[in-house]
Amino acid sequence: MVWGVIASSVCLCASSPAVADKARTNTIEYEVHQFIESPFAIHGNAPSLDKPTEVKEFAETGAVWGRAWTGCPGEARGAGSEEAGYNWKRLDDQVRALTDAGANTMPCIMIGRTKAFPEELRERYRNWLRAAVERYNGDGIDDMPGLTKSVHYWQIENEWTWRWTGTPDELVELYRVSSETIHAADPRGKVVLGGLTAIDGRALVDGYLGDDVIIFEGAAFDAAAANAYPGGKRVYALIDAMLDRGYPYFDVLSFHKYGDYEHIPGCVAWLEDKMAANKYSRPIISTETGGPFIKRYEAYTEQVHADAVVKYHAVSLACGIKQIFWSTLYVLPEWGVAYANTSLVNQEGRKMPAFYTYQLLVKKLAGLKSVVRIPVEKWDTGTRIYKFETGSGVVYIMWSERLGGRHIEFPIESKRVRQTDVAGHETNLPVTDGKVTLDLTTSPVFVELSTDCADYTDNEDGIRETAYDIRGKPT
Repeated sequence: MVWGVIASSVCLCASSPAVADKARTNTIEYEVHQFIESPFAIHGNAPSLDKPTEVKEFAETGAVWGRAWTGCPGEARGAGSEEAGYNWKRLDDQVRALTDAGANTMPCIMIGRTKAFPEELRERYRNWLRAAVERYNGDGIDDMPGLTKSVHYWQIENEWTWRWTGTPDELVELYRVSSETIHAADPRGKVVLGGLTAIDGRALVDGYLGDDVIIFEGAAFDAAAANAYPGGKRVYALIDAMLDRGYPYFDVLSFHKYGDYEHIPGCVAWLEDKMAANKYSRPIISTETGGPFIKRYEAYTEQVHADAVVKYHAVSLACGIKQIFWSTLYVLPEWGVAYANTSLVNQEGRKMPAFYTYQLLVKKLAGLKSVVRIPVEKWDTGTRIYKFETGSGVVYIMWSERLGGRHIEFPIESKRVRQTDVAGHETNLPVTDGKVTLDLTTSPVFVELSTDCADYTDNEDGIRETAYDIRGKPT
């Protein structure tokens, strides 16, 4: 991560303003999006084999994907050489730790500090990459000893929108060489685009965020101000090079999203339209998503943090994002306070309430099949209702950003309804004339058909005794 002209969550990129309405953004969540595997993943350093607690806590989240980090020869990180034999220890350990945690591994390859791709590096890189893919593809040939979960998804570079110092053509060439090598070494292999940043700015300038603003370095930018921001032209050229010319060389598109979750639909709509303009389509994932993205001068609470876990996931899934790598499990202090506020375990090693909310979310959406946003009155844009089809039935996630919340009578086919808040407190609610009465606030709730009301007894407050409270302790 970097704090400077170009940040990982937002980059205000210069371009010519587009005349566009917000119609595309307003419809994307109301389309039914299908899922065939769990979308839950964790970004950050892979758990360490030397720290069993990390492996255990990663497994406890329920996430099924993790990122691993590796360099390659020629980039001064001690990755070995072809002649001496490559040093696989770091990547081996990460793969083993994630496997022990029950997760799949997505390595992210960083080619070096120069962030360029000169010709003299290409053959060495190709040889190393071929050996890496062969070591982890699980085909029984030169595999890592003890490999039980094969690796087929390889992310090339990370946030190159601000890290890359080479030319756009060199970046496209890096992906061309990577794609040819990975697909030749593993027929199941997939190339994942290194997480795009700057999409908030592009979506804002091109009209996908309407008349909204982006908060950047403590200032509010509208479309005109974002368009005039200096330093964005280089980033804009890199994005266009990859999305307009480099698309034959990646199989999955990844972008990163910190900051306002309400901008997620506009970002995804912009990406989908950008691909459609070039007559191709790719699955979209997010290899870094986190909230609340709060800096020192704003208020942070554990409640807002727990709420953010549900909000970011619900909106992302309703936009069709197939995998969401939550940032992060553990604090990476070098990133700064805003990023530390998103981690599920704090710097002292305490599991935050958001940790238990993440667990709850994974459990509620187990076996996810589809999601769609349910419309309410057109005037009420602040109330959000999402319908999830899961392996155990329908789960609704609801909240309202309206001042004072929203009192709503929601039609539902059940005699009773179970409502669960982000802390795990469960309440049974009656259904009258086919409707349940809900008082929605800014804190999301899960609403489910109650099929086992007789199986437990509520306490006098209507709350199930086995729930977690907001401090992450059993009630």
